[in-house]
Amino acid sequence: METSPKMRRPWTLLLPLALLLPTGCDVDRAPRGGLSVLDGRLLNLTDGGDPLPDLGGGPAPDQGAAPASDAGMLPAPDHGGAPTPDTGPGPIPPGDYDFLQHITFSAIASSGAPCNASQYGTFYCDVLTHTQAPYLQADTLTNIHETQHFMAHEHDSSTAAADKFIYYQGGKGAFFPEPQLTTQGIYDSIKLQGTTYNTYIAGRPGQAIGENIVDEWRAYLTEEIVAIQIASLKGQSSVSGLVIGGVEFLYYNAAALHALKTKEPAFLTSHPQALAVFAMMAEETKKWTIDKGVVPGLFVGSAKAAATLTELRTGPNSVHIRDTLKALYGATWASRVLGIP
Repeated sequence: METSPKMRRPWTLLLPLALLLPTGCDVDRAPRGGLSVLDGRLLNLTDGGDPLPDLGGGPAPDQGAAPASDAGMLPAPDHGGAPTPDTGPGPIPPGDYDFLQHITFSAIASSGAPCNASQYGTFYCDVLTHTQAPYLQADTLTNIHETQHFMAHEHDSSTAAADKFIYYQGGKGAFFPEPQLTTQGIYDSIKLQGTTYNTYIAGRPGQAIGENIVDEWRAYLTEEIVAIQIASLKGQSSVSGLVIGGVEFLYYNAAALHALKTKEPAFLTSHPQALAVFAMMAEETKKWTIDKGVVPGLFVGSAKAAATLTELRTGPNSVHIRDTLKALYGATWASRVLGIP
């Protein structure tokens, strides 16, 4: 059971075609609708005809069926040494916003737990081994999604100012303060609604923004990175049914910046760390979910993510968000990272 205020919901039993998947437990994911072959939670990762156990994962914001359980995918003993942290962003063009120049990272301790990076990928082991009490009761992607939440809970409010913690990579993350504005304060800035909105935005009106949509962005993006890395390890060209939550929470967090700039502008001018955290997460979302998942078609069934990106970039209902991002980070950054013309 998760130690956070979030409550688990039972998964629904699935029967996609002839494959029966057992039930499991969900922690904090959005309720899911019907199942199709392409948007179910089954990840089609195989190696020479031998299937890799189902990776499951978080319920997709606005995409089909519940995740499959996989009790066999608990971390194996490490045979490949310590995970190698991914390198940061490449060279930044002159005059562009560089979050590394505006962010202060804090180191967190490794648990020393074993983890087989050759089976689960380096980022799975990175997150797992930097969480003192990881969640290991479900399938691989649900485990790492919830473990990412658990890591945050281990460090949230540990500073004198009771700041929110967000992980980056390689045993380091960033603390940032929560604004006075809560989730209900960003309603006016969000023009895309659906299951995810109903669950995480409308369903949590009084929750702090960092604790809610920033934390969920980190957790969904983490499982997407893990899915990409495992697919690469297995030599696969597609991942069926992965939830593309990273793109939706990119949009929600961008909308939150608009709300803050409009209703609590002093927060953004007084806390450059908070602005840098958004830029960090946006660049990670571009690098992994957008460039390696949605755009090349690795994530089968990612039409909603692509539509969300199109709305953010050029949609008539998101002019206010684009203007905010350009004002805060510059047009060069908005174009390079988010594809905003």
